[in-house]
This record gives sequence, structure tokens and C-alpha cells, in this order.
Amino acid sequence: MNTWTTPLRTGLPLTYDGEQFTVAEIEGRRILLQQISAEGRPTWRQIDLSVLLAHPSTEFLVDTPPAQPAVAVTLGDLSTAEDDALTTRFRHIQEVRSGYQLGSAELVLEGEPRPDYAPGVPLMHRTRQRLPNSASA
Repeated sequence: MNTWTTPLRTGLPLTYDGEQFTVAEIEGRRILLQQISAEGRPTWRQIDLSVLLAHPSTEFLVDTPPAQPAVAVTLGDLSTAEDDALTTRFRHIQEVRSGYQLGSAELVLEGEPRPDYAPGVPLMHRTRQRLPNSASA
């Protein structure tokens, strides 16, 4: 099993049952596959989504993204200063979105909500506020 996903969409190239197709249409569970013959004429095959996905020969012909470390590994490698800066930025985003640095009134910190971020203050006003101790947000 692969650890990546690809959206099922029209135009997606794939192999199924030993032949190459392109997804031409998706309607509910029905998938319409198009194949171009050697003479250049299109041929069509309709199949149920579950049959297509469960068939052992089905392969989506898209590039596999390069392997990347898990987000937890990346975050675990942050220095203390980098972690503090990330936490500050995250709390600022939470405050802009909700009025509270921890994201909800139930987790209110002392002095919250600040006047520029209080519930009822227009979101456009809140988004114009700068990150504390920063020249740019």
C-alpha cells in the first residue's frame, strides 16, 4: 500500500485490467473510462468505483511525490527558540480567528480577549493586527 493519495478526477490516467485508460466522467459510483484505440477512435468502459479501486491491476499513472519526513519529526527537530517562535505565531493566528490565544473562551488566558481581538470585532480588523514583538505578521 502506498502512503500517498491522489484525487480521483476526470483526466486521471490509469491502467485497469491490463489496459490504459483515462477517467472521462465520474457520476456517483459510476466511472466512465476512455481508451484511445490504435486507429485513434475512443472506446469507453463503465465500471463501479469499488470494482475499479479493489481490482489488483488498477494503477494510477501519476508521479509519486518524493518521500518527506513526518511533520512530528520536523517539529521535534526545532530548537527551543524556533519552537517558541512557532508557538507565538500559532497563538496569534488562534487569537485572530477566535479572540483567544488557545482558540476558545473555555481556555481563556489572563487579559483575554484583548480589545483588538474580542469577539464581535470584525475579522478584517483582527487580521490587520501585528504579531506581538514583530515588525511583520
